[in-house]
Amino acid sequence: MIGKADPRKVDHFIGTTAWMAPEMFENDKDYTDKVDVYSFGIVLWELITRLRPYADMANWDIPNAVAAGARPELLPKHYEPHKGLRDLTVACWAANPRRRPTFDNILGKLRPMRSKLEDERRRERSASTADLPLALLSLHQQQQQQQQQQQQVPVG
Repeated sequence: MIGKADPRKVDHFIGTTAWMAPEMFENDKDYTDKVDVYSFGIVLWELITRLRPYADMANWDIPNAVAAGARPELLPKHYEPHKGLRDLTVACWAANPRRRPTFDNILGKLRPMRSKLEDERRRERSASTADLPLALLSLHQQQQQQQQQQQQVPVG
Protein backbone atom coordinates (compact mmCIF):
# COMPACT_ATOMS: atom_id res chain seq x y z
CA MET A 1 0.00 0.00 0.00
CA ILE A 2 2.59 2.51 -1.03
CA GLY A 3 1.29 6.06 -1.00
CA LYS A 4 -1.66 5.33 1.29
CA ALA A 5 -1.81 6.76 4.79
CA ASP A 6 -2.35 4.52 7.79
CA PRO A 7 -6.02 5.12 8.71
CA ARG A 8 -5.16 4.56 12.39
CA LYS A 9 -2.72 7.49 12.38
CA VAL A 10 -3.84 11.09 12.58
CA ASP A 11 -1.58 13.79 11.19
CA HIS A 12 -3.19 17.00 12.39
CA PHE A 13 -3.99 18.75 15.64
CA ILE A 14 -7.72 19.07 16.38
CA GLY A 15 -9.53 19.10 19.69
CA THR A 16 -10.37 20.75 22.96
CA THR A 17 -7.40 20.81 25.32
CA ALA A 18 -9.11 19.32 28.39
CA TRP A 19 -10.00 16.16 26.45
CA MET A 20 -6.80 15.80 24.44
CA ALA A 21 -4.27 13.06 25.06
CA PRO A 22 -0.72 14.11 26.01
CA GLU A 23 0.79 12.80 22.78
CA MET A 24 -1.36 15.23 20.81
CA PHE A 25 0.61 18.13 22.29
CA GLU A 26 3.90 16.75 20.97
CA ASN A 27 4.30 18.06 17.42
CA ASP A 28 6.76 15.42 16.27
CA LYS A 29 4.65 12.42 17.31
CA ASP A 30 2.15 10.42 15.33
CA TYR A 31 -0.84 9.36 17.30
CA THR A 32 -3.49 6.67 16.91
CA ASP A 33 -7.05 5.98 17.94
CA LYS A 34 -5.74 5.66 21.51
CA VAL A 35 -6.20 9.46 21.73
CA ASP A 36 -9.94 8.74 21.56
CA VAL A 37 -9.60 6.25 24.41
CA TYR A 38 -7.92 8.98 26.47
CA SER A 39 -10.76 11.40 25.65
CA PHE A 40 -13.29 8.73 26.59
CA GLY A 41 -11.55 8.42 29.97
CA ILE A 42 -12.00 12.15 30.53
CA VAL A 43 -15.69 11.91 29.55
CA LEU A 44 -16.10 8.94 31.89
CA TRP A 45 -14.55 11.04 34.68
CA GLU A 46 -17.06 13.80 33.87
CA LEU A 47 -19.96 11.36 34.12
CA ILE A 48 -18.74 10.05 37.47
CA THR A 49 -17.97 13.42 39.04
CA ARG A 50 -20.37 15.73 37.18
CA LEU A 51 -17.52 18.24 36.99
CA ARG A 52 -15.64 19.96 34.17
CA PRO A 53 -12.07 18.71 33.75
CA TYR A 54 -9.32 21.16 34.69
CA ALA A 55 -11.93 23.78 35.64
CA ASP A 56 -9.34 25.59 37.76
CA MET A 57 -6.89 25.97 34.82
CA ALA A 58 -6.80 28.28 31.84
CA ASN A 59 -7.07 26.43 28.51
CA TRP A 60 -3.53 27.41 27.52
CA ASP A 61 -2.13 25.86 30.73
CA ILE A 62 -3.77 22.46 30.20
CA PRO A 63 -1.40 21.09 27.49
CA ASN A 64 1.72 21.54 29.64
CA ALA A 65 -0.02 20.16 32.71
CA VAL A 66 -1.31 17.07 30.86
CA ALA A 67 2.08 16.49 29.22
CA ALA A 68 3.62 16.65 32.73
CA GLY A 69 1.18 13.97 33.94
CA ALA A 70 -1.68 16.02 35.43
CA ARG A 71 -5.11 14.41 35.32
CA PRO A 72 -8.45 15.46 36.81
CA GLU A 73 -8.73 14.72 40.50
CA LEU A 74 -10.28 11.35 41.24
CA LEU A 75 -12.98 10.93 43.84
CA PRO A 76 -12.20 8.78 46.87
CA LYS A 77 -12.66 5.06 46.17
CA HIS A 78 -15.49 4.75 48.72
CA TYR A 79 -17.47 7.35 46.74
CA GLU A 80 -17.27 5.40 43.48
CA PRO A 81 -20.80 5.00 42.10
CA HIS A 82 -19.99 1.66 40.49
CA LYS A 83 -17.02 -0.57 41.20
CA GLY A 84 -14.55 -0.64 38.34
CA LEU A 85 -15.31 2.76 36.78
CA ARG A 86 -12.45 4.44 38.61
CA ASP A 87 -9.91 1.85 37.43
CA LEU A 88 -11.27 1.97 33.89
CA THR A 89 -11.02 5.77 33.87
CA VAL A 90 -7.40 5.68 35.06
CA ALA A 91 -6.54 3.02 32.46
CA CYS A 92 -8.04 5.16 29.68
CA TRP A 93 -5.92 8.18 30.49
CA ALA A 94 -2.60 6.35 30.92
CA ALA A 95 0.35 8.48 29.78
CA ASN A 96 1.61 5.70 27.50
CA PRO A 97 -0.96 5.13 24.72
CA ARG A 98 0.03 1.46 24.46
CA ARG A 99 -1.09 0.94 28.05
CA ARG A 100 -4.59 2.27 27.35
CA PRO A 101 -7.31 -0.30 26.70
CA THR A 102 -8.90 -0.74 23.30
CA PHE A 103 -12.56 0.13 22.89
CA ASP A 104 -13.30 -3.60 22.71
CA ASN A 105 -11.66 -3.99 26.13
CA ILE A 106 -13.64 -1.01 27.45
CA LEU A 107 -16.91 -2.51 26.23
CA GLY A 108 -15.91 -5.81 27.80
CA LYS A 109 -15.68 -4.02 31.16
CA LEU A 110 -18.75 -1.81 30.75
CA ARG A 111 -21.19 -4.54 29.69
CA PRO A 112 -21.01 -6.49 32.97
CA MET A 113 -21.34 -3.20 34.88
CA ARG A 114 -24.48 -2.38 32.90
CA SER A 115 -25.90 -5.85 33.52
CA LYS A 116 -25.25 -5.54 37.23
CA LEU A 117 -26.96 -2.12 37.35
CA GLU A 118 -29.95 -3.47 35.41
CA ASP A 119 -30.23 -6.40 37.83
CA GLU A 120 -30.09 -4.03 40.82
CA ARG A 121 -32.81 -1.85 39.33
CA ARG A 122 -35.00 -4.88 38.62
CA ARG A 123 -34.59 -6.04 42.22
CA GLU A 124 -35.45 -2.54 43.50
CA ARG A 125 -38.57 -2.41 41.33
CA SER A 126 -39.70 -5.88 42.31
CA ALA A 127 -39.09 -5.10 45.99
CA SER A 128 -41.17 -1.94 45.76
CA THR A 129 -43.99 -3.69 43.89
CA ALA A 130 -43.89 -6.62 46.34
CA ASP A 131 -44.85 -4.16 49.06
CA LEU A 132 -47.77 -2.87 46.99
CA PRO A 133 -50.36 -5.48 48.12
CA LEU A 134 -49.53 -4.75 51.76
CA ALA A 135 -49.82 -1.03 51.17
CA LEU A 136 -53.18 -1.49 49.43
CA LEU A 137 -54.45 -3.71 52.26
CA SER A 138 -53.39 -1.14 54.83
CA LEU A 139 -55.10 1.64 52.88
CA HIS A 140 -58.28 -0.47 52.60
CA GLN A 141 -58.23 -1.11 56.37
CA GLN A 142 -57.82 2.60 57.06
CA GLN A 143 -60.77 3.42 54.82
CA GLN A 144 -62.93 0.82 56.59
CA GLN A 145 -62.03 2.27 59.98
CA GLN A 146 -62.92 5.77 58.81
CA GLN A 147 -66.29 4.54 57.49
CA GLN A 148 -67.04 2.79 60.79
CA GLN A 149 -66.15 5.93 62.73
CA GLN A 150 -68.42 8.04 60.51
CA GLN A 151 -71.30 5.61 61.05
CA GLN A 152 -70.88 5.80 64.85
CA VAL A 153 -71.05 9.60 64.99
CA PRO A 154 -74.57 10.62 66.07
CA VAL A 155 -76.27 13.05 63.77
CA GLY A 156 -77.42 15.94 65.91
